[in-house]
Parts: sequence; C-alpha cells; structure tokens
Amino acid sequence: MSGLNLVAEIGATQAVFQYCSEGRLHGPVVELPTPLYKRANDLLGDALAALGGGAPQRALLAITGADGIVDSASGSNAGLSFTAGDCAAVLGCPARVVDGFYGLANDVLDEHPLLQIGGDRLQAKTRFILRSSRELDMAIRYPVLAERAESQQRWQVVISRGGHADLAPGNHLEMELWGALITQHDCVSWSTVLSEPGLQHLYQAMCAVWGMSPQVLSPHEIMAQGVDMSEPVCHQTLETFCGFLGAMAGNMAVTLGATGGVYVSGGLLAQMSEFLLTSPFRRRFDERGAMTDLVRNVPVLVLLEQGSGVAGLARSLAQTVPE
Repeated sequence: MSGLNLVAEIGATQAVFQYCSEGRLHGPVVELPTPLYKRANDLLGDALAALGGGAPQRALLAITGADGIVDSASGSNAGLSFTAGDCAAVLGCPARVVDGFYGLANDVLDEHPLLQIGGDRLQAKTRFILRSSRELDMAIRYPVLAERAESQQRWQVVISRGGHADLAPGNHLEMELWGALITQHDCVSWSTVLSEPGLQHLYQAMCAVWGMSPQVLSPHEIMAQGVDMSEPVCHQTLETFCGFLGAMAGNMAVTLGATGGVYVSGGLLAQMSEFLLTSPFRRRFDERGAMTDLVRNVPVLVLLEQGSGVAGLARSLAQTVPE
C-alpha cells in the first residue's frame, strides 16, 4: 500500500496488526488468535487480507516470548517460526523481526498513566525500562540528539537480557532465600524471582525458610494476599519482591548511567503500584553506597496501563531510514 508501513506484535495468545505512516497508526486494528495457526505465513497472510490495504512499504514484527531474539532476522513463538525473508515474501515488502519488548520500549511512555515513586523530574537522558511478565524484560533508551528538548528528542533502544544476570542478595534473609532457590533452579537470576512465575518461586522459597508447606497459589493470589496482609508469608514474599525489584533497578540505573528515569511495567506491578509506594522498593533503589547521590534524584515511574506495543513500533519505523 503506497505510503503505509505495517507493524505487528505477535504474542503467544494474540497477534495485533495495523498500518502506520510517519510514526502514526492508521486504519483498522486486526487481532488474530496465534494458537489457531500452525504456520507463520498463514497468520501473516490472513492479517494482510483482513487489513485489506495491499502490500505495505515496510514491515516491523515484534515477536513476544521469542527466546534469545534481540534484533535479528528470525524468531519463534507458540510454535510459529518467523524469518525476515519469509515474512518479506508473504507481505511483499522488506521485513524486520525484533524482540517483543521492542514496541513498548519505543513507545511514548509519558503519554500513558504513570505513578512516580521518588526522584525528580524526567530528563532527556539515558533511561531504563523493565517489564515483569512471563520473564523479566529490560531495555535501555538513550538520546540520539544532544541537548534537545523531550518533545524533539530521538531515542535509540537497545534490548537487554539483564534479567538473566545472577541474583544479588542484599541481606541475610535474601541469602537464605537464594539458598532455597538454588536447590530448585540451575541458575538463580533476577528473572527467577522478579517475573510472574518468579513471584511463585519466591513464595515457595519463603515457605522453605519459614519451615512451612507452600499452598498452591497463582501469582495474582500471592499478590492479593500480600497486599491485604491476610497471609503473613505472602506479605513478606511481596515485601521481599519489592526489595529485590528496587535493588535491581537501582543497580541498572548505576550500571547504565540511566539518570533520565526508570520505567517499571507489567500487569502485576501495575496492580500493586500503591503497595510499591510503602514497600522497601524506593529505599533499596537509593541504597547504592558511594553512588547514592547519583540515583537519589532519578525518577521511577510505574506504568499503570499497558496496551499493545504497535504504537512504539510505528514510532521506531518513522525514525529508521528505509534500506
């Protein structure tokens, strides 16, 4: 289709497609159930037919949950295999395949509902973005243009696999928890405790430290019982989760020089945003020893609502020179 590009966010349960131009989305949104398809080409073909606009000029496809993909020519999800070459053949245009977190990391996050936890105002400097979901996703966003206002700034996004870095206990309880976790996991990483399944891992480890048998609880049940303090182990699990989260985010702010701001996202984190305010989260974020003064003014913002990442993909395409 003349003048229009195609963006898509393909997850394990749903795939979202839409046309875009100059960073803005256009036309209808097409949503297709990913599990119904056995071949990626069939999914893309049906999406193109449903959009009804013909071949786009370029396509950018974000594959959510694709193991190991950062920015390459291929990725897989829900048994579907995507390669840039095959996608280009089906769509009739050059295609690029990226990590599923790429869309959110490129989005104009300040236009979403946010809750700020400490720090000063956002600045057009390097930022760190994380999402706690099936695993712990991370990205770095740094400014391309020197000393430009926020509205005029262009950003470069780099997807990080920092969620797979080794967990760093910060007190005696956390060291005991690490000891319980290592008996169940080959590697204890930040994602082991700071993802949605990680909250369950942390709860089970906390029960082991308390000498109790864990109940069969979902991440949402652990969170709910922890927030209302109806179950002491769940409450301490949630407090510890927030402490780990603050320590990890603070470490990343120092490591990356992310003094422009830190964004925290994910369904569970949005639901427990008020709990984060009174939890150890911000205190652990600031406790950076000699670097405490560096991070004390860094704003942390919780993304309260998170939709599809196609808007961020459209924004990325607008800033990319066609090949």
